[in-house]
Amino acid sequence: MPTAKNFSTLGAFNGFSSCLERVDISGYDYWITLSGYSKDSGGVPTKKSKNDSLKLAMKLFWNTYRVEFYSFDTLTLLDIDEVLIEGDTGAEIEPRNRVCGYGSLSSVVKLGDSGATTAASVDLTLDKGLVMMYDGSVIESNFIGYGMARVDPFGVSPLESYVYDGIVADSLSIAGGYGYTYVDATSDVEQGYTTLDDVNLFFIGAAALIGAETTVDVEELSTSIGSPAFQVSQIVGFDFYAYD
Repeated sequence: MPTAKNFSTLGAFNGFSSCLERVDISGYDYWITLSGYSKDSGGVPTKKSKNDSLKLAMKLFWNTYRVEFYSFDTLTLLDIDEVLIEGDTGAEIEPRNRVCGYGSLSSVVKLGDSGATTAASVDLTLDKGLVMMYDGSVIESNFIGYGMARVDPFGVSPLESYVYDGIVADSLSIAGGYGYTYVDATSDVEQGYTTLDDVNLFFIGAAALIGAETTVDVEELSTSIGSPAFQVSQIVGFDFYAYD
């Protein structure tokens, strides 16, 4: 756990350096706040649930040092074990340097022969990665809490791990706060709610290789191919700054 310098800021008077996007999530098949209030919860979220989701959103934005991954392919020998929260210059952004916001997508991409790819990315920015959720039109009475942005198998998701061997095998593990049901007739697909280091998420995993054993574990945010596995894409956990 790295150590950061203490600091204080007024920011946008909302706990962040600027305003978050406000999203009506009522039309999506899955949604869950960072504190765990979901489409399946029923009733209305408590004040504590909303406050807890704010605390988690602030922790993710201000204090995340890196996200750990376990993503590899034994055929290509391409692997990724972490993505550091970095700025446009590629330098790590300590918490006190986030006062003016940061808008880059932190990612690691490794390329091999024949298009082989192992990639992992993290988006905790205020404009795309973290959002305010509303169950209906964007008015105060419909506010349910803070969450991560949309999980999108065809675009960018807040947390993403992807492995492709350049031939036929590929695995995808993505997570965020809300999204639609994903269907792919050529892949083993599982999706649902899970928790990673006290952060509640919606996860989609997809593994494709005809004739091979595939495993998608929603609870572990992991997708693998083979037994024993020769390809894995997994989101492992968060690593946060401490303060001196």
